[in-house]
Amino acid sequence: MRASRWQVLTLCSSLLAACGGSSNTTSKSDEPSTARDAGSSEAGKKAPIDPAACQKIQLPSDPAEPEILIVQDRSGSMVGLGDIRNAGKNRWQPSVRALKKLTSELTETVAFGLMLFPATSGGVSLGGGAGCDPGKLDVEVATGSATQIASVLDRSAPDVGATPTAASLTAALGALDTGLCPDCRVAPKYVLLVTDGQPTCGVGGTKTLPEDIEATNKAIDALHTAGIKTYVIGYDTASDQAAAIAMDGFARHGGTDKYLPVEDESSLLAELTRIAGELVPCEFELSDDVEDPSFVRVEIDGVSYEYEQDWLLEGRTVRLLERGGACPKLRDARLHRLAITRECAPVMLI
Repeated sequence: MRASRWQVLTLCSSLLAACGGSSNTTSKSDEPSTARDAGSSEAGKKAPIDPAACQKIQLPSDPAEPEILIVQDRSGSMVGLGDIRNAGKNRWQPSVRALKKLTSELTETVAFGLMLFPATSGGVSLGGGAGCDPGKLDVEVATGSATQIASVLDRSAPDVGATPTAASLTAALGALDTGLCPDCRVAPKYVLLVTDGQPTCGVGGTKTLPEDIEATNKAIDALHTAGIKTYVIGYDTASDQAAAIAMDGFARHGGTDKYLPVEDESSLLAELTRIAGELVPCEFELSDDVEDPSFVRVEIDGVSYEYEQDWLLEGRTVRLLERGGACPKLRDARLHRLAITRECAPVMLI
């Protein structure tokens, strides 16, 4: 996966002893005699450094952007078909607008993919058909996928068929690559299920039976066993107590505690944005050692954040703290520029 544009990470070259860092050729006598934390009064006692001898270089980091597969219901009830509860409702268009806005805003910080269920034909549906085919991967999970997701959503429409939730979640597990590679850092993976009712394509046909709920829970359990959490959003389900109970069970099996009820486009977008924002990483693995955090500057959009209050350096990991301002800033569902810089003098924040 390519690095996000807002993750611009720079460090001062540790090959130069004048930078106060370390290298394989530096003897112990050349190293600073005392390790100092940022903000310490000892920081000011650093020997002066010749700026001309301190060369900044850009080093890669491994932010492991979250991968989110959106599993979106396109059954007939999304446009008012089915029982009386659905009469006159159009949940499809608000869902499409919310998903397009979400993926557009976070396209560079989150890897999104799309699966519509029941499955479309060649990624295109104009409605009609039996509509019990399991969902398939309409858009591969990747950063920068917003335009493709919007295109598929614009060309698709709900089907007159039912809701093959269990089979579609089983297909989602197959669509998400959970294989390990020796040189890769595995990105965290999630399924975001958006539906307006219970599964109705199992043994019960167009009706939901306990066996259908059990099959869906088993599919979610398989995802969870593979390290994939499932978030469950119930669109306009407040008046359907049975659906709410079932969806709460789905969320518990998915490791996300409770399902999230929404009633309209604005509340759906708010929940989608909150979930996706919370999954933006706040830990960054550097490709080189940095011994002294007092020489490190962490900036977001040009604003510096303080060591220990907003971030910590643990080995090669820069961890932005949730209690400070840095991590919440990255997770506000907007595009940001993060810079981690190895300075040539102790960082003195004003």
